[in-house]
Amino acid sequence: MKYKISDLARLMNVSTNTIRRYENMGYFSSDRDPSNSYRMYDEESVFQALNARLLRKYGFSHEELAAMNTFSMEENITAYQEKMKELEDTISNLKNIHHRIKDDIKLMQKATSSVAQPYFKDCVDLYYSLYSEGSKLAKDAKHQEILNNFIYNYPEVQRIYLMKKKDIDNKSYTLCSGWAVKGYLAEKVNLTTNEFVHYYPTTKSIMCMEKISTDELNEGDGCLIFHKLSQNIMQIMKDTNSTLNGDIIGVTVSKCFEDGKEMLYILISAPVSEKPVKN
Repeated sequence: MKYKISDLARLMNVSTNTIRRYENMGYFSSDRDPSNSYRMYDEESVFQALNARLLRKYGFSHEELAAMNTFSMEENITAYQEKMKELEDTISNLKNIHHRIKDDIKLMQKATSSVAQPYFKDCVDLYYSLYSEGSKLAKDAKHQEILNNFIYNYPEVQRIYLMKKKDIDNKSYTLCSGWAVKGYLAEKVNLTTNEFVHYYPTTKSIMCMEKISTDELNEGDGCLIFHKLSQNIMQIMKDTNSTLNGDIIGVTVSKCFEDGKEMLYILISAPVSEKPVKN
């Protein structure tokens, strides 16, 4: 049986131009009706056309489909296996994104109900890389490559702020900024510590949801920022006879407008230990 181009286009729910394009790409061929020179397509052409639409849904490009027209069975199997691996990677990435969005929602809900309410909890371990320390930006090419990997290649990346314990002890209050991923996710992408990647371990901490205006952050006054974000934690440290035992880290939760100001919500974590009892 022979089909006109309009019949094939209607069957596939595409335009006749698309049919012509598929034919030009070599998916199938047509014969000319000797009485009117119309393009005519046989059953094999219909199958090839419909199969091309199906394989496009699988994610094969037009160029890949054109090449597959002359594939052996073994080559077809290899092409399908490669496409399946691509789909598995995409599914894995979508699962990570879904998990991250779910976590973000929980944190945003927590932000609205528990701001400025400190509590004790073991913090989540993180691998992180800083892109700035005060006004000093990362310039090393290898360091910049690592930062790009955090942004584009690592799952569930989080923006962090950090103040080093030695700076706090010295009252220099240098605010550092960077990117981080949770420890269990770092293992999946073989992320390890090096000159530019550091590990923040799970440890007993005082945590608190805090908020600060982006104007205050942009001013870069480390002392003001430190006291603004840590005052509740420092108070409970004093009340419980605790002492700071490591760098203070803050994970960015969300940004929003409140009373005409752009506010940033940050989950602060300060590792602590009990003060030694004096004899």
